[in-house]
Amino acid sequence: MRHFKVLLLSIISIILMASCSNDDNSATQPDYGKLIIGKWRTADSTYFERYYSDGTGKQWDLKDDVQEDEAVPFRWEMDTEEPTRFMQWIQTSVGIEVPQACIILELTDNTFRYNNEGFRAEYSLIRAE
Repeated sequence: MRHFKVLLLSIISIILMASCSNDDNSATQPDYGKLIIGKWRTADSTYFERYYSDGTGKQWDLKDDVQEDEAVPFRWEMDTEEPTRFMQWIQTSVGIEVPQACIILELTDNTFRYNNEGFRAEYSLIRAE
């Protein structure tokens, strides 16, 4: 009988712990993979990034006399395990893709700040459209 009580108490404890844990961060964590889609720019409107829903994008800098139709293409993907991380694979002029790990510092409907670990740069962008 004593073993039965211990077993029953163990089962109840496991059930209570499982019901109290909340692995669903969707209520607190926004869907960055959807928020990132669109055209972003710096406050001075010289640097731009555009993210498409198919995991592609492009970036251009008017200071370098590069327009959107001449933009540097990239692929991007959200990290499935860490929702504030994403990868960019920037295509070089010789066809090589350079991987860049990025950490989202802030992403809302109108603000996008992230740290590009490879360049050790922080980007602060606002929605352009």
